[in-house]
Amino acid sequence: MIYTGKLTVTALPPFSFTLSSKIFAKGDRQIRNYKNGRFWQVINGKEKLILAIVAATGTVDTPELQVELKSNKKITAEDKKKAKAAVNTIFSLDLDLAPFYETVKDEQVMINITRKLWGLKTLAALTVFEALIDAIIEQQILMKVATSIENRIVNNFGDVLDLNGTVYYAYPTAQRLANVSAEKLRHCGLSY
Repeated sequence: MIYTGKLTVTALPPFSFTLSSKIFAKGDRQIRNYKNGRFWQVINGKEKLILAIVAATGTVDTPELQVELKSNKKITAEDKKKAKAAVNTIFSLDLDLAPFYETVKDEQVMINITRKLWGLKTLAALTVFEALIDAIIEQQILMKVATSIENRIVNNFGDVLDLNGTVYYAYPTAQRLANVSAEKLRHCGLSY
């Protein structure tokens, strides 16, 4: 059985959901992806995994996101609260771009760039641990290679969310990776 829930999340404007999500257009559909105006990723609820499917319903200057939640366990009010915080973190929704735009408003080169990228916010890892692992992997190699290694780690060691035969993976926990041998990590593409 699949349990569902919905919530609305607002962002500090400006926020371009499309520009911010496009980086994942070629992502692993079982981990994190953006397609047809929707972004999805598995997040941790209270003792359960939840697939969060995010779509923009507002505009860049009045941003609003609709989030659909799916899990194989009942979704509680606490899960919705955690999901809202996770979406806020992933998309840096509280990041105020106004000071940056004010600083560069008279710089001709930056004016052209900010017009093209108006409302772009950097996507963030859900946890400091995840950010640290990604930073270690992404050192001194091409991003395409790093992303491939990161995806293999998630696919091999992440917790699995099975929604009626459709499988999604969550980023592995620190405890889970601590029990993985160096040899198994090497098979994912990491060097010693």
